[in-house]
Amino acid sequence: EAYAGIMKLPHYVLLVARRLDLPDQASIGIAGFFSAVVVLDELHIDNVAVNSEFRRRGAASALLHKGMLAGCLLGAEKSFLEVRESNLAAIGLYLKHGFSQAGLRKDYYSHPTENAIIMTANSSLSLFND
Repeated sequence: EAYAGIMKLPHYVLLVARRLDLPDQASIGIAGFFSAVVVLDELHIDNVAVNSEFRRRGAASALLHKGMLAGCLLGAEKSFLEVRESNLAAIGLYLKHGFSQAGLRKDYYSHPTENAIIMTANSSLSLFND
């Protein structure tokens, strides 16, 4: 519900990965989602989340790839995100997709309190020639 309003805004990117085996049960069939906003020439990635039963199966990679491509189509030349310092799986995913560490936000997260690594990547359409 929180994303219903932003879906209508022109510079937001919201993608949902659905389970193909449950096409009539949309809420149960969500494998993951991606949300971001394009501000000027930057894609600010808010969230890449995948249901635990779909992790390590390519869902996050597909969402990130398609989300970054959508950002490019909206004019983004760079992508930015924050990730928990302890989230090594996510950091590995982002590195695989061309991100690098650009900085650190001290005590950015709560519950538990943790630093955020700021990561950036170039988002040129030439990177998506597949």
